[in-house]
Amino acid sequence: AQWISERTSLSVTARHVQELVKVLAQANLIEIGGAGIGKPNTYTTREDQMGSELFWTQVDALLLVWKHPARKALAVQ
Repeated sequence: AQWISERTSLSVTARHVQELVKVLAQANLIEIGGAGIGKPNTYTTREDQMGSELFWTQVDALLLVWKHPARKALAVQ
């Protein structure tokens, strides 16, 4: 959550991460993989394929139009 907050300037907390990951995967900005039962998931971004600037522009745009009811809580006051 802290890393996302630093990259996006949004007030992201641990409770937001699961929904954010789901939405980013649906938007094809990240890929979720698994190392097996009982092991943590892996997350691969499309940043290398898209380039850093385009990737983060897409993430920013996604977060601006994200329809999750808690999205307003992410906005920095």
